[in-house]
Amino acid sequence: METGWHLGQEFWGYGYATEAAKAVANFGFEKDPALERMMAVVYTENMASRRVAEKIGMKHLGKMDWYYGVPLEVYELIRPG
Repeated sequence: METGWHLGQEFWGYGYATEAAKAVANFGFEKDPALERMMAVVYTENMASRRVAEKIGMKHLGKMDWYYGVPLEVYELIRPG
């Protein structure tokens, strides 16, 4: 499962993306007992989105091009507990 976040620039810097990403991850793991992990892919230069992924506990797996055929930073969140 892949998760992501897109916000209009006027909403940047308020923590909305972090709170929404946390809520989506929690919802996914609560509603689907078979869901073992969630992924996020981020453009290397998008430091704000990379920080969101890290803030919600995602582990950086490195840069890969197997998503969408372009080099992206790949993050993974493993089911808690």
